[in-house]
Amino acid sequence: MPTYSWSADGEGFTGELTSRELAAAVGFEAEPDPGECLSNTHQVVYTARNLPPPTAGSLVPDSMVEWLLDTMLDEAFTEHGYTPEALAAWKAGITPEQQNALLERLREAVDRWAQTHGREPTFYNVDVVVRYVRPREVPDA
Repeated sequence: MPTYSWSADGEGFTGELTSRELAAAVGFEAEPDPGECLSNTHQVVYTARNLPPPTAGSLVPDSMVEWLLDTMLDEAFTEHGYTPEALAAWKAGITPEQQNALLERLREAVDRWAQTHGREPTFYNVDVVVRYVRPREVPDA
């Protein structure tokens, strides 16, 4: 069952509420940051559907493999004196499949590290953001 969160500015969503309407109501009544709002309640809130938290490994970008290989080559040249030609030939022999396998293993290692040290992400992604404007109250007759 999905949960919903709210935000006063469309960023930094908070909450795990059971409906979008409840998220909006909580957002409207939340104590605003005095630097952001002069009234006692928010006049506009955003709600969003919460998505499951990402895994730590999923936060490792695809570009990490290229960076790692280039860093390894820099280290081989600087610290071990290998020739640029030898290093270029070594890197040229790495297939896209091997690079994908390395990326997968890096992500698995980061996931294991996060689990071992209690550093799994607790934040969540959101989607389907909806803007709500506080309805005007009807004056007493």
